[in-house]
Amino acid sequence: MVGVPALAFWEPTDLVAQADPDKVRVNWSGRPVEEVQKPMRYSVTAMSGNDANDVVWVAEDMRPGGALDARAVGDLHGYLRVTATAETEGSGTKFTTFHDSQSVGLVGVLGPPRSRGTGCAADKIGRCLPIEHVSADRPRCPPSDRGRVRAWAVRFGPGRDRDE
Repeated sequence: MVGVPALAFWEPTDLVAQADPDKVRVNWSGRPVEEVQKPMRYSVTAMSGNDANDVVWVAEDMRPGGALDARAVGDLHGYLRVTATAETEGSGTKFTTFHDSQSVGLVGVLGPPRSRGTGCAADKIGRCLPIEHVSADRPRCPPSDRGRVRAWAVRFGPGRDRDE
């Protein structure tokens, strides 16, 4: 007979996400279950506010009071949730249980990125290049000033490919 760990719902009443121009701080208290042999692992997931609730960013190895970079959510108007991962052993079987918290609202305070909706390219050290450098009859990316570092082009947008 296999002993299955008790299932538990987790809804931390003090779950909060506070965004500023540098960080999104996430805080909560409590654990979904107490009887785990290993330390519980936490991750934070930021989701879009659209009908599909698309995942925008996942931050692993978080702790209560931790933070993620504000650029990860930009000007998002969406949601955030915490996932607690518990590992227990019983009856010779290892169980991994994922506990998702409720979702809380998340509004990024940064404006939209300058590249949103436009073509862009960047070299390997992060300098912006106009997209005109990329064409069928020209090299995909011109050499840098010193000719040692090659650049690559990246296009983002609905219905477009992503080339690297």
